[in-house]
Amino acid sequence: MNKYTMVGLLTWLVGIVILGFQSLGAFMEQEVSWKNMNLVDLLGPDAFNWALGYGWLYPVFETPVYILCFALGLIFIIMGVVFWRN
Repeated sequence: MNKYTMVGLLTWLVGIVILGFQSLGAFMEQEVSWKNMNLVDLLGPDAFNWALGYGWLYPVFETPVYILCFALGLIFIIMGVVFWRN
């Protein structure tokens, strides 16, 4: 297992932990509501004003963080397979 694969698996683990805490928090509340954390909510909309000019980039920042972690982990795992040295 190389570094890229290890980083990809750790990123997946972070995504699973975030998803688990969000689902646990939704079950513990009286009203079951699901709040998806995204980068715009975490860092504020002023941090991403530069991305408003790019129509394709701003929805990426509005994607839930756990989905971004799973996608980034998949990219790292694919890089680990491509750059595998025997």
